[in-house]
Amino acid sequence: MFKKKMNYSSVFMNLMMVFAFAFTFVACSSDDENTANQSVVDYAKRLEFPRLQDASGNSLYVVLDEETNEVNYSVEYNRDKKAQYWSCWEMYKGNMRNADVKKYSPADSKLNYLPWGPLTSDFIKNSGYDHGHICPSADRLNKESQNKQTFFYFNMQPQIHKFNDGVWGAMEKQVRDLCFDYDKCTWNDNVDTLYVCRGGTIGAPVGTIKSPVREIKSNGLIVPNYYFCALLKKKGNSYEAIGLIFEHKTNSDTKIAKYCVSIDELEARTGFDFFCNLPDDVENKVEAKCNPASFGFK
Repeated sequence: MFKKKMNYSSVFMNLMMVFAFAFTFVACSSDDENTANQSVVDYAKRLEFPRLQDASGNSLYVVLDEETNEVNYSVEYNRDKKAQYWSCWEMYKGNMRNADVKKYSPADSKLNYLPWGPLTSDFIKNSGYDHGHICPSADRLNKESQNKQTFFYFNMQPQIHKFNDGVWGAMEKQVRDLCFDYDKCTWNDNVDTLYVCRGGTIGAPVGTIKSPVREIKSNGLIVPNYYFCALLKKKGNSYEAIGLIFEHKTNSDTKIAKYCVSIDELEARTGFDFFCNLPDDVENKVEAKCNPASFGFK
């Protein structure tokens, strides 16, 4: 099933596991459009969401589990730049790895669709870069269908192989280790929920990073010069947050603490407003701090 703003054509083939909602801050002209937009507004109030960027036609897409309608992950995608701003998702006891679920092995181009129609060209393929998952496959192994959804093109960014398989992969694993024993498939009770937002710098929004884009390929593929991660940890009524930012280059480092910054600093550098749905007093408090050890980073 595929829901969208009413003026888009319904051409998302038979990918029934995706609900996609076109979001705009501009008032709609029909009751149906208002209803669709209200649905997105409701989702965008979740804690993992940063403040949305686009008010003039670019879109937010919420990927839902085909059986339960549970949010798997969400993406804000810039159609003009042919690139995503970020993916965001939650990690909690009920949505982590099931030992009986195997990682999906995608057939070439089977999932190369965007919510408004077939992907006419895989811009990352043959570019010299990996298809870097932003919401990782290994974070979505509760069901095969949820794992499969991480292979949608709009959840990809171009990454140098020895970055994707190096420091970025090490960061992904250490974030999982904070709250989940992957091998034993057991949740660590020091965390109730982990809220995650990750992406690459594509030149918008504008932060203090002077060179956010590494290169633009002849086919229009934007290669970020930096990748970021924003984490919010909840235990009971207590919250902690931390940011990470990595220059996009060959890097096999496994010591992640040196890449940690406060959310305030990450916001200044990237231009994004993370965890804006927290109460202001909580947001101001947690975003000013940077404690890598509290998140298991060394």
